[in-house]
Amino acid sequence: MLMVCSLNLFQTVHEGCIYQLKLFYDKDYPEKPPSVRFHTRIKMTCVNHETGVVDSKKFGMLANWQRDFTMENILMQLK
Repeated sequence: MLMVCSLNLFQTVHEGCIYQLKLFYDKDYPEKPPSVRFHTRIKMTCVNHETGVVDSKKFGMLANWQRDFTMENILMQLK
C-alpha cells in the first residue's frame, strides 16, 4: 500500500518549501512501521541524500515503532 503526501514544514529551516514523500506500508502494518521516502531533495540527518529514504535507525519514531503510532504522527515528527 502507498500513501503520497505533500509536506510544508512550518517554523523550521524548511519553511516555505513543499516536499513530496511516499509512505509504504504492507500487510504487517500497524505492527511494523512503514517505510518513508522523500521524492523532493531535502537535507535532514535521517534522510539518505541519494535515495531520499528515511533511515529508520536515525528517525526515532520508526526505530521505536509502536502499534498506536499513525501516519500523521510520522509526518509531524519529520519536521
